[in-house]
Amino acid sequence: MNAPIVVFAYNRPDKLKLVLEALRRNPEAHSSELYVFCDGPKKIEEPLKQEREISRHSEVSNLAQRVEGFERTRVILREKNLGLARSLIAGITEVCSQHGTAIVVEDDLVVSEEFLAYMNFTLQRYRNEPRVASISGYMYPTAERTDLPDSFFLRGAECWGWGTWKRSWDLFDSDGTRLLAQLREHGLETEFNPGARGPYLEMLRSQIEGKVDSWAIRWHASMFVRNMVTLYPKCSLVKNIGFGADATHTSDAAEKKYAVDGRGHLPTRFPDLIEENAEARHFMHNFFNQGANTAAGGPRNLYKKMRAIAGMALRATGVRRRKP
Repeated sequence: MNAPIVVFAYNRPDKLKLVLEALRRNPEAHSSELYVFCDGPKKIEEPLKQEREISRHSEVSNLAQRVEGFERTRVILREKNLGLARSLIAGITEVCSQHGTAIVVEDDLVVSEEFLAYMNFTLQRYRNEPRVASISGYMYPTAERTDLPDSFFLRGAECWGWGTWKRSWDLFDSDGTRLLAQLREHGLETEFNPGARGPYLEMLRSQIEGKVDSWAIRWHASMFVRNMVTLYPKCSLVKNIGFGADATHTSDAAEKKYAVDGRGHLPTRFPDLIEENAEARHFMHNFFNQGANTAAGGPRNLYKKMRAIAGMALRATGVRRRKP
């Protein structure tokens, strides 16, 4: 039996259409149940912007309710705007409680035609492995040019096209302060950051201080402190299309750093040993450290570059910035 697919949408009908079409091209879609959680419109003081917000939300709702190609579709329309974190946490909790597992896709992630085959096979293969937290469909760029194996484990969790089980999601801790204390208690702060320039500690602290509202940094930390791992493909099966004029949390720099074509091949070899792959960990350190020591134009350009990297890393972990 295939795992249910859970799509989270808000106010981008054009992108949601591409996301649903990509999922539908997977042969397994016809035997998969689809949930679409549509967050409610925000309240905006300016009348014209409020009208546009409601109009786009209506387009998203209509699109979700008309989708075909799945065994069964359930559309959940939120009357109020919960925000990404609350909407996603509530939705995954609901679906995992009913089905015991879930495949999670946001409305800016286009998946390959082999994504569902990969997800369902690996969710079944590792379902009884308590150290395996989740399955990731996304992998960072340039990995395909390395000697990494077909698939491998990394410590923690991922947030761009992924799947998990109720047993793992039940361990999600929404208390960022407690998670940071656990990282400190076990001496994991340095290891938690992938490389000297890794952004994760800063994100967790920002979430604690109320500067950002990230579900994913808490999900990653929840699994990391328990020494749980996530399976990754060498070649990404997911492409993020959330860059552009209507992107709230991304930039051109983000697109360049995280862009992949998302058409990776279906892995044929999977690890039997449940432990983090040392070579993959080394790759992640290099990925986040690249360019850290050099920047054309001196300190001013270096400062701009690090600000751009911080911004794209926030989006890569499901962040919504809070207004000051």
